[in-house]
This record gives sequence, C-alpha cells and structure tokens, in this order.
Amino acid sequence: MDGKQSMINGQLLEVSFEVYHFYLGKIMQVEENIGLYILGYFPEECALLMEIPGVKQQSAAVISREVGPNIEPYMTVGHLAFWKGFL
Repeated sequence: MDGKQSMINGQLLEVSFEVYHFYLGKIMQVEENIGLYILGYFPEECALLMEIPGVKQQSAAVISREVGPNIEPYMTVGHLAFWKGFL
C-alpha cells in the first residue's frame, strides 16, 4: 500500500457517493411527505406540541407519529416516555 488511489478506485468512490446522495435525497423526500401527512391529519395535536419550547414542526410530526393522537392508554407522562423509549 503506497497511499495512492487507482483510477478504478476513484471511479468506484465517485459512483458510491452519487448513489449515497441519491438515496439520501429520497429518504429526505419520504420524511417530508410523512411529516406533511401527519400535520394534515393531526393539526390540533401538532399545534399543541409546537407550543412546547424547542418543539418545531418536524419534531411535532415525529412525536405525533410515534405516540399517535390518543394518549389515554398511558396513565402518566412517565408511562408514555418509558413505553415509547424516550427515557
């Protein structure tokens, strides 16, 4: 090993980065669509969550998606946090 990169290795690395960025973009699109879907179906819940300092639109969508609109099955905040893995 002399620390030099061959032309083929350079091409493979370039293609790998292109594939990585392609799928990263697709993942970001899907996450955005999920967030918009959640915000569309649970606007009141998301609005309440966004009143919490530091909780913005994406965090509200993630929390809504993980917890759901009905928190009645959870007896306390501690139960919810433990069950959903927030603790």
